[in-house]
Amino acid sequence: MILRDSRLYPRAQADLAARVGMPGTDQDGRILNISLAGLLISGDDQLAGLLSLGSEVKQAAAEQLISFSLFTQELSEVCRVIHVRRLSQSRYEFGLKFVQLSEESEQIIGDYVEQQLR
Repeated sequence: MILRDSRLYPRAQADLAARVGMPGTDQDGRILNISLAGLLISGDDQLAGLLSLGSEVKQAAAEQLISFSLFTQELSEVCRVIHVRRLSQSRYEFGLKFVQLSEESEQIIGDYVEQQLR
């Protein structure tokens, strides 16, 4: 039996610095992979706190601003947390879905993914 990735968009491995949240209260994270649908980001317990992990008030953390650079272009995109994996006491991976990408951001991310998959 052959298992295939059923994702709508291909994803590319990455190692990109990212900031999650609004300036002044934002936290560091690392983008591990990216596609036109979203990204996987790793972070620590401070990032988990920002995303209100384990909190009863999930609405405040439902959407966050993610800022990062691709091809010397600065992107700031609103994302929704859709998956959390705890790796250790203070290390997490967060699956985030882009809420809406501008045409320009879509082009930049699409070009990055295409280049990484070559």
